[in-house]
Amino acid sequence: MLLEFERQLASVSVNTRRRYVYEVSRAVDFFLRNRVSAPDQITVRTLRSYQGELVSRGASRSQLSSSTAALRKYFRFVIDSGVPIEPALFSSLAASKVPSRLPRHLSEQEAESLIDRVAAGRYGGLHPERDTAILEFLYGTGVRVSELCSLRIADIDFMQRTASVIGSKRGKSRTVIFGDFALKALEQYFLTDRKMLPKPYLKDFNVEIAGHEDEFLFTSSCGHRLDQREVRRILERSGSKVSPHGLRHSYATHLLNNGADLRSVQELLGHSRLETTQIYTHVSKERLRDVHRQSHPRG
Repeated sequence: MLLEFERQLASVSVNTRRRYVYEVSRAVDFFLRNRVSAPDQITVRTLRSYQGELVSRGASRSQLSSSTAALRKYFRFVIDSGVPIEPALFSSLAASKVPSRLPRHLSEQEAESLIDRVAAGRYGGLHPERDTAILEFLYGTGVRVSELCSLRIADIDFMQRTASVIGSKRGKSRTVIFGDFALKALEQYFLTDRKMLPKPYLKDFNVEIAGHEDEFLFTSSCGHRLDQREVRRILERSGSKVSPHGLRHSYATHLLNNGADLRSVQELLGHSRLETTQIYTHVSKERLRDVHRQSHPRG
């Protein structure tokens, strides 16, 4: 039944599919060791025993949350397949849901300092122009690192300062916007690392890209598609404790802190549900608490 479950996950991202299959496979192995050979034999007691084993093995909050989400998806698949299961399994999983933590993000000053440090070459990397363009684009658009690595030159509209992104979560296309800082960083990257010839056919972007449109926007030293791990290494070399996804969190938080409405941020991030975006309002509330604490005489 596990193979059929994996085929039903065609609409989710590759990483999510792998994680769900891994988590469900691990649970099924546990059930089989405990003489539970079919989904309709799983009881709340068996499920709690499995969750207890994960905890005893030192599973983190995020790992427990991932296991819970995968099992919910699996049990829904089992029901849709016509196999009856114990109704209390869903309520048991809901009760064990791990509360989400506020995402780690940078302050506006920290984001600026990080990019300035890389641009000045004070981080130990060999490609400061490329790496600066990567950070400016991540922070300036809020794209996921997987989306960044998949971008091609043809996806960028330099005149409109926009990029067409295929979401890594659900495969839907969306338009993201970048500003002058990202544009100038891209221009410098093209002129140095990519060695494309200048040509003043655009007012603010003087680079000849004809014939290169199908190439990936960001490439490795060998000219291959940039690997996500290399993007993470850029941040590690810079001394920053934030991940590429943390720059996405910073992007969303700074938009909301400066007056952007929630639905616009939802669209820019490519979230299908507004509830997913609402976590950033909690981050903004933390900022408001700091302002109140520092500014009010009774704070």
